[in-house]
Formats: sequence, structure tokens, C-alpha cells
Amino acid sequence: MDHHVRGQADHARVLRRDKAQKIVDLQRIRGGLFESIVTCRFPWVELGWGVEHYPTYFNTITGKDWKLEDFWPISDRIYALMKLFWLREFPDTDRSADFPRRPGSTRPTRTPRGRSPG
Repeated sequence: MDHHVRGQADHARVLRRDKAQKIVDLQRIRGGLFESIVTCRFPWVELGWGVEHYPTYFNTITGKDWKLEDFWPISDRIYALMKLFWLREFPDTDRSADFPRRPGSTRPTRTPRGRSPG
């Protein structure tokens, strides 16, 4: 394998690792941080207000001295509980549920109360 091909392969591995880390980060933020501190996502999503500000609010209200990283173990547990809830409600769920639906997919969207309309 020449050095150009090897370099491209190494670059692809780094990109995959970066993508995977980005997914984990978003799961922690959306499925964990915002669920654990019960706060509005609007400033983060719509205004670009960084998540690094949320621990300041949390610390002001609770008197604690947490950093953003202190929320990640809690966020991971919350995300795991959300997945376990889904598996309890839909025991036939397989790994395909871990991936977004493809545009034009006929796979139905399901909710705990059944299939969503439309």
C-alpha cells in the first residue's frame, strides 16, 4: 500500500471516530443534559448559546460547583434508560432503530402508544 492510500485510510478512520464522538456528544446533550436539568433547549438550538453556560445556571440555582463534564455520567445513564424504556415498550426492536429513517422510507414511526399517524 503506498503512502497516499495509507494516508487516506488513516484520514477516513479519524473522520469516523470524530463522527462517532459527535453522536455521543449530541446524545449526552440532548438526551441527558437537558433532561437532567429540565431546561429549555431553545437558546442552544435556535440562538447558538453554548451548552457550556448551562452548568453556570445549574450551579447558581443549586449552589453546587459542577462542570459540564460532571453531567456526562448522568447523561449516559439517562440515555441508557430511554433506550431501555423503548425496548420494554417495543421488544421486537432491532438495531435498525438506532439509525435514522432514510428519506422515502416506508418503515413506520412508532410511539409508545402505537404507530404515529401519517
